[in-house]
Amino acid sequence: MRVVFTGLLAAMSLCHSVPAAAGVLTDPVEGGPETPFHIIPAWDFGLIALDLGIMNGLKHIVNHPHTDGERSDLWALDAPVVGWGTHDDAMRSSDIGAMMAVAFATVDSAISGKHDGWRSGAVKFTIYAESALTTAALTEIVKQTVQRPRPCSYQPERRYREGLSCSPTDDDAYLSFFSGHTATTAALSATATYMAFREDDGGGRGAFTLAGGLALTGFVAAERMRAGKHFPTDVLTGAAVGAAVGVLVPHLHHVSRGGKGSAGTGTGTGSATLASDGQMIGVAGVF
Repeated sequence: MRVVFTGLLAAMSLCHSVPAAAGVLTDPVEGGPETPFHIIPAWDFGLIALDLGIMNGLKHIVNHPHTDGERSDLWALDAPVVGWGTHDDAMRSSDIGAMMAVAFATVDSAISGKHDGWRSGAVKFTIYAESALTTAALTEIVKQTVQRPRPCSYQPERRYREGLSCSPTDDDAYLSFFSGHTATTAALSATATYMAFREDDGGGRGAFTLAGGLALTGFVAAERMRAGKHFPTDVLTGAAVGAAVGVLVPHLHHVSRGGKGSAGTGTGTGSATLASDGQMIGVAGVF
């Protein structure tokens, strides 16, 4: 954990020390008139790089004792999954569900890029990526710290099944808490919902996105349990963490405007001064 936080502070210091001459990296890049969000490449790409480093590097420096649990020690809410979480087909369906969330984020960004300019698409895609990858990095930190045995590790008849990754010698068999599939799906769904409500004054699109996101997250969570890969507490925690990150990331990138395509100063979590052609020439406030 100390290594992770030290790396985070180092990355933040590096981004903060980028010379002002490198404005292409340190200046905010704002979406079009219909996309009230912005990114700061040096910060956002730096965080994404850190997330990727944690996701791919942490497992190589953490010890994995492969300690099995006792079924009698499971919480009452979790124990039943050992009995009914035996469906191999649910692994594939949960993968498909999580990929649907990724596909939606990609298509939503592409649509914004087509209708509101390429900057809008790039800004939205970066925000989606940051939500998903930050959630995945947090998930990896907790998984490697807790190393909770998966439900399938309590199922002798399934432990050595090919493709399940649940044998006593498999690191993945001890990474149950919390669910990465559920967390990532929840993060992308929450980000999509937040941006939909911000972009749609009527709220209809936001409500539809919220309903779809809840349904998809619930489906992925249920399938992860049916597959014997996670306990209820794993998916509930994953959904909560993912939703929190999925709202926080776009909120920190939101730019309140006095009017679409007109000069003015916004209020709320941040403000931007816009030139008459819609380009941002100054930013103030807390984002």
